[in-house]
Amino acid sequence: MAQLSTKSRPADYSAGLSRPSIVLFNNQQWAYLQRRFQITPRELEIAKLLCQGYSNEEIADSLNIKEGTVKVHVRNIYRKTWVQNKILMLLRFIEDSNRFF
Repeated sequence: MAQLSTKSRPADYSAGLSRPSIVLFNNQQWAYLQRRFQITPRELEIAKLLCQGYSNEEIADSLNIKEGTVKVHVRNIYRKTWVQNKILMLLRFIEDSNRFF
């Protein structure tokens, strides 16, 4: 997965603040979620970044794609997981991975 450059991070992150480095899902869980919801490899990459708390703009910068493209992928992920926002997507992933594992 691509690392976000310092350039693409908001000012408060470059000032010493950072996101917690919590691992929510292991590779086996991500593989299950990808199969379960028929998520493409690019959608999976974006879902992982969303679950780490990155914004659409930060994801676009880190993957060298347009923010509109990220929004299309996010909309597809929402449709496939039957949710309307990032929090519900994360909760759906947690619920389904806990049920399987």
